[in-house]
Amino acid sequence: MCKFPFFAIGLSAGSLLPLGSGFASLHPVGPVQQSVVARSLPAKESASSANPLVYSPSPTISASVRQELQQRLMAADPDHAKAISSTLSNDRIWQGFVQALERNGGSATNVADVMAAYYVSSWEIVHREEAGMRRFQGVRRQFASALTSKPELIGDTNAEKQKQAEGMGLQMGIFSAGAWQMLERGDERGFTQIQEAVRYTVLMRDGIDLKRFRLTEQGLTPG
Repeated sequence: MCKFPFFAIGLSAGSLLPLGSGFASLHPVGPVQQSVVARSLPAKESASSANPLVYSPSPTISASVRQELQQRLMAADPDHAKAISSTLSNDRIWQGFVQALERNGGSATNVADVMAAYYVSSWEIVHREEAGMRRFQGVRRQFASALTSKPELIGDTNAEKQKQAEGMGLQMGIFSAGAWQMLERGDERGFTQIQEAVRYTVLMRDGIDLKRFRLTEQGLTPG
């Protein structure tokens, strides 16, 4: 069994959302991924580790991001409203994502790092293959280069950057925890359902079919 680097975020089975929670209907991040990934921008080192990619987190914004996601998921899947409310009543999912990202050398207050983790995690689930540190670092450089040259893609304000990052982190945190636990249990059917949900979510929201993308030390490339 592969030990995917972003999966083990320590959530109990009872804390996970059911698979029918309507992730594919959500659009919290906008067209950033199309610009960065679909064009396969070359990987270069970011000019700075600070602005324009880094934000200062606000607990108030964190709570509002969770609440907005909770409301949208409940509207998409009212039959599981209680489970959705319980799962997103605190910041456990986000903190799990933060710890997983930090274990792999990233920072949750850097929007490029969060986007890289989101895509690497998604790619790992879709391909059922461990990315490894070198390929993750390649995607980090890819996003850092693209977003440094076009900072308008992630917004001008601290709040906009935080909303982008935490919206992506929460979604991937839920998917990652579910995928990891399905593998731990040996539940192939459950894992396949999550694979399909992740692939469909990225395809419907971003127009990118991760099944058709390779993950290299230079980043994500079509083919």
